[in-house]
Amino acid sequence: MFTALVLIGLSLPPQSMKADPVRKAVRLAVPQLIAGATGHTEKRSCFSCHNQAFPALALNVAQRRGFDLPSGFFSKQAEHIAEFLTENKKEFLAGKGTGGRAATAAYALLTLELAGHKPDDTTAAVAQYLLGFEPTYGYWRMTSHRPPTESSHFTTTYVAMRALRTYGAKNDREKIDQRIAVARKWLAETPGKETEDRVFRLLGLKESGASEKDIAAAAWELIKTQRPDGGWSQLDGGKSDAYATGSALVALHEVGGLKTDSGAYRAGVDYLLKTQLPDGTWKVKSRSIPFQPYYESGFPHGKDQFISISASGWATAALATALKPILEAADDPKLVEAVKESMLSVNLNERAELLIPRKELVKEPKAIEKHLAKEITEHKARVDGNVGNVIVIIRAPADARYGKIIEVMELCIRAGATRIQLRVRIKEPDEK
Repeated sequence: MFTALVLIGLSLPPQSMKADPVRKAVRLAVPQLIAGATGHTEKRSCFSCHNQAFPALALNVAQRRGFDLPSGFFSKQAEHIAEFLTENKKEFLAGKGTGGRAATAAYALLTLELAGHKPDDTTAAVAQYLLGFEPTYGYWRMTSHRPPTESSHFTTTYVAMRALRTYGAKNDREKIDQRIAVARKWLAETPGKETEDRVFRLLGLKESGASEKDIAAAAWELIKTQRPDGGWSQLDGGKSDAYATGSALVALHEVGGLKTDSGAYRAGVDYLLKTQLPDGTWKVKSRSIPFQPYYESGFPHGKDQFISISASGWATAALATALKPILEAADDPKLVEAVKESMLSVNLNERAELLIPRKELVKEPKAIEKHLAKEITEHKARVDGNVGNVIVIIRAPADARYGKIIEVMELCIRAGATRIQLRVRIKEPDEK
């Protein structure tokens, strides 16, 4: 779920360029999510699940579907979050944490992961705090009650496990695995009572390495609560809304195997399209009792803005997921044939081309990343630091593994490129 971000310029067959109401909906939503996330960093020094985590997950998916984000958006978000965590590092090391305790810590690390932030001393301290948080419980407990985002033990358990997987210390791996094993048993044996529970129980079962049988059963428990209008409601018997609908669709697709062209997913998409407001957002009424000083983040809907930006994040992620990534894996026969038959390119700037020789594709990831970092640094100097002009050209044999190509492009991002426009040429093995 929520994989690393990469943007690829690619010329696809003409039929893919037709007007798409889903793409239009995502295009309307993206600026609002950016405004809400940016507004928070400008007005508050703390980390916000509502204004940072949920926009990050949506914008991560949107960027991989070809939507442009402001230069440095994710790095600025990561810097803000890292500064907050660093300021509270002593509290984490002492086992005290911050307000929101495990949920805040884990969501902050999840957002850093989505932003491409590498492990460091601060993330290690936060991970250590999560590992030692209330160890007598069989799960990570939600200590606050601000439904739906901060109300479920399943939510905290999933984000904590994922944070430990990404940022946990290697020498703590045995302890991490032991704690996750205990959580896996709790997840398998404990049913969810509402949509938030069911969504994060499903995600948690996958994250903990549960059996396919348990995952399938949890997916069914979630999908069978879909309402006649195509949406999901936060509470059983309640009205459908964008928060519950978006989160259910994302979890069912990422973990439950629900295809985006299935009837259930299409019905959910239709619900989201019908309920999106003209400004590109979705409004959801808050169920939480306010306890923090009110401020305007730049996202609309006044006192309902915080749940609404969370809902808009989930809804945008679900809609963007329904769009094909600009480069699909090899299980798309039509795209594979298109790649084999032509040189694909778009908006190429010949001043800055980064060639990735075939021999680089067989190296280990660390070796590739080191090579790319050096090449990208040199290109930055040649184009006055304009990384957006670095073009990656990957040359590969006809039987190249598409997963490897994607991996190399992700390494480019981590090595310093913020925008990659890809031109792929598939060479036959005997071509010189």
